[in-house]
Amino acid sequence: MIPRTSGYALKVAAVLIAAVISRPAFGLDPARSLTQYIHRIQQMQPGLPQAAIFSIWQSHDGYLWLGTQRGLARFDGVRFTPLDETGGVSLQDTWVRSLYEDKRGDLWIGTNDAGLIRLSGREMKRFSTPSPSIHCLVPGSHGELWVCTTNGVARIADEKVVALGAAQGLATANIRGICEATDGGVWAGGDSADLSVWDGTRFTRIVFPRCPNRQPCERCSARATARSG
Repeated sequence: MIPRTSGYALKVAAVLIAAVISRPAFGLDPARSLTQYIHRIQQMQPGLPQAAIFSIWQSHDGYLWLGTQRGLARFDGVRFTPLDETGGVSLQDTWVRSLYEDKRGDLWIGTNDAGLIRLSGREMKRFSTPSPSIHCLVPGSHGELWVCTTNGVARIADEKVVALGAAQGLATANIRGICEATDGGVWAGGDSADLSVWDGTRFTRIVFPRCPNRQPCERCSARATARSG
């Protein structure tokens, strides 16, 4: 499943839904696509920490989770509910940049400067990553979770975090994007024009020519990654 996140701030207000739900639960029906609902443009509403939305995820129970620069909110089709603190972990005034729900229904929350947090039921747990600044969360085909940070990559499997960096062959520290190719190789790109490919043991550096037209190197890397599969 491709994470439904924006990557950068959507300066427009979140496109949210106000519809009559056919089942008794408040969550949006996951069997319906967003185009099947009536759309309204919502500005600041009670319970929404901020109108600028940086990430959106619809969980398996139909709720929409909205990441802002000032915290995380859940939308049930009618009202917003902020998620401030649970289990001793607080998201109040925290910039939420990435969201991902795993197969167990746990919601993973990548933040700008507060690290990686997992919401399981009503309990939140913080995980140690190479940097507290998270760029993206990408699921792997074997159930693992790849975490892009400003200081390398973290691979999480069975709640075990493995930090990967220059010692493991990573071409650059500030990783902005990761994807898995059809052959199982995991490609990572960042501030460098070069890419790194994980073979299950270490990264191999793939050298590309200098970026043309003075474009940011991460854009070139992203396109090269897409072309590679």
